[in-house]
Amino acid sequence: MQKRNSQIKQSILKLSAVMCLLVPLHASAAVKLSLSGIGDPSVYGFGAKGLFLGGHFSSNTLNHQYTNWSWSDVEMTIEENGNASISGNMTRDYNNESWGVNIALSDIEFRRSSGNYKADGNFGGNVGQQTFLDLASGINPFTGTDRSQQSGWGFEWKNLSLTLDKNGNNSSVPETGWEGFAMPDMGHPLVAELHYDGDTGLTFEAWYKNPTTDSWYDVGDTKTLATVKSAGVPEPASMLLLSLGLLGLRAKKRHLTN
Repeated sequence: MQKRNSQIKQSILKLSAVMCLLVPLHASAAVKLSLSGIGDPSVYGFGAKGLFLGGHFSSNTLNHQYTNWSWSDVEMTIEENGNASISGNMTRDYNNESWGVNIALSDIEFRRSSGNYKADGNFGGNVGQQTFLDLASGINPFTGTDRSQQSGWGFEWKNLSLTLDKNGNNSSVPETGWEGFAMPDMGHPLVAELHYDGDTGLTFEAWYKNPTTDSWYDVGDTKTLATVKSAGVPEPASMLLLSLGLLGLRAKKRHLTN
């Protein structure tokens, strides 16, 4: 009986050691960014406070208090497959109403500083957290080249959906039906961009349209600063397996020294 217990114990020790070697330290999210308005719309353009929604893009509506919402508590989460989500709270300029905003992004591309797109497309889920940390530092994550003196390069998305939460506020602004608005003639062939800018650093921009509404609010724009908030942390299951593995190695060491 004692011999059998010893064999079982040795088997458990071996299994624990193998688990320690095999456990993946997988991050549940690639990176989280904090988004806030880039500044004055008259200087930086439509959406520079966070969100612009109006009937058209014109100088008359650029800085109007009815068409601008200020972002101050909005977070962007980018998954390892390149898909991203944006959620948080914003304040409407003309009456300080609190609204909610949610954006979903998919089908990612990488645009080089030359303006061309990386040939292998959407990377097949091979976008890790270090990729975006490099971008935030002005480094091309695929070549390691310093591009901090150049602007207009980084990640872009082909698909976008935007939903608003008016929190019971009385407004004609539609909450749903918003989709990405590509403007290739304006230099924006895709619908959203997380670019490095030589002057301001990491910036997020997106363009919206709402073809389902007769409301005056049917186009939109976003320009914000993006700041790295946190990188992904190991999943609880991975940490548990790692802990078991380390305990197994410690027990095995003690067994060998006894």
